[in-house]
Amino acid sequence: MDRKKSSAEKAADLDARMRDLAAKSSLESVTSFVRDAKIPRDLLPAFLSNRPELIGLAPARDMTAEEGKYLYDLIRVLMETNQALREHSLEVSKLVEQWGAQFKGMARSAMNIEKYAAFDHDQIGADEELENA
Repeated sequence: MDRKKSSAEKAADLDARMRDLAAKSSLESVTSFVRDAKIPRDLLPAFLSNRPELIGLAPARDMTAEEGKYLYDLIRVLMETNQALREHSLEVSKLVEQWGAQFKGMARSAMNIEKYAAFDHDQIGADEELENA
């Protein structure tokens, strides 16, 4: 028969999951890319200052084949980074859902303590029985 995990065990599992996700993450911060990329010199001010509106100030011009290669690689890195951010966001959502479930369990325990304190002994666990019915 499987026993239910304690709150401490659930919290430890959640912590372990977050450490595992962090170890596997390809992002180091909210402003990092999944990997290094060479940036065409006209776009450097925008990237270094993290101000995308500066890209519009870069003059339109013919590019060398090497600059075109850098630009295509940069687009690939941006797309990969976007995907990594989406995955990160999804994992955060799942973690918050698990955390919320732990809060619900703690609230249920607090209500049962309140029922015990008020001598409503026959009502202790009644909420759990309704949820499991």
